Amino acid sequence: MTNLKIRKKILVALIINFSLKNRFLLILFLLLAVTAFLRFYQLDTRSPFGWDQVDNAWAVKNIIIDHRFPLVGMQAKLNSGIYIGPLYIIFWLFSIILPILIR
Repeated sequence: MTNLKIRKKILVALIINFSLKNRFLLILFLLLAVTAFLRFYQLDTRSPFGWDQVDNAWAVKNIIIDHRFPLVGMQAKLNSGIYIGPLYIIFWLFSIILPILIR
């Protein structure tokens, strides 16, 4: 046999030996790879960043960077004069944005 065929056989034997010994790690890696693929596949079409998320993001930016806490939240309906309270923005900050920033 040639040297290349021997190396291929050794490599295949090492891969089989590793996969038999570390089944849990192999299954975990495959599960994470499939999960990551499904999570990020066509992300822009499945979860668009709409105008309401932009409004929340600007409000959170004003809290974190400018240190200006809102006294009035965003409008509940266009030009209706009804506003969502500022606790909504503060809740959005602590529940969504801060866990992302802490990572």
